[in-house]
Amino acid sequence: MTAAEMGSFLKRLSSEVRTYHSPDDYGKFVLDRYNLLTQYRNGTAAFPPVFRESDRIFKASDMWVPGPGGHEAVAEEFGMRLPEDYLGFVQNYSEYILVRNVALWLLPAAEVKSCTSVFRRENEWDEDAPPSIFPFAEIVDSGGLLFAFRQLSPRVLDVVFFDPSATSEFEVMGPQATRFRSDASFTEWLLRMVETEGLPFRPGGEIDPEIYSVTRISNG
Repeated sequence: MTAAEMGSFLKRLSSEVRTYHSPDDYGKFVLDRYNLLTQYRNGTAAFPPVFRESDRIFKASDMWVPGPGGHEAVAEEFGMRLPEDYLGFVQNYSEYILVRNVALWLLPAAEVKSCTSVFRRENEWDEDAPPSIFPFAEIVDSGGLLFAFRQLSPRVLDVVFFDPSATSEFEVMGPQATRFRSDASFTEWLLRMVETEGLPFRPGGEIDPEIYSVTRISNG
């Protein structure tokens, strides 16, 4: 996808309004997150979310904080190369929440730095070596499940999904590396998340209906 195509896609993506039914408090949670972004982070949305508690219906668009977000500087600090399509995204949005059957939080630069630092410290990486894992998105209200870029070689950078509290850097990079793979690129990941309502997190992965019980009713 070219930069112009990505710009056109993002413009359409951010303007879409969708209606969902949620038997739990997901709709209320989306409303709370919108209030947080708009009150404290200069955030906005094409359509401020509306939650109708009587029948658990909520209507919302995605929400975001305008860019640029400083992600490239964070990557340079760690010595990590980021893909051009992702850099194009964070030039437009410093923080973005995809509101789908799950909420996907594309992290602001400060959160990326924090997640990378913690994972690096817990895995006892050489502080002078570039990280091989660079988180960029989190499943909101999941306990910290992450999507990250993985540097398998100087020319191979893909997207992985994992639980940092239960997964080591060796597992993500080692002999079992393929089971963590989510998508070949950021663009491929973004398109799949939009087309599949955010589920499953990995192609061929399982969906727990008791946890992810939100149903999309319509556009608008």
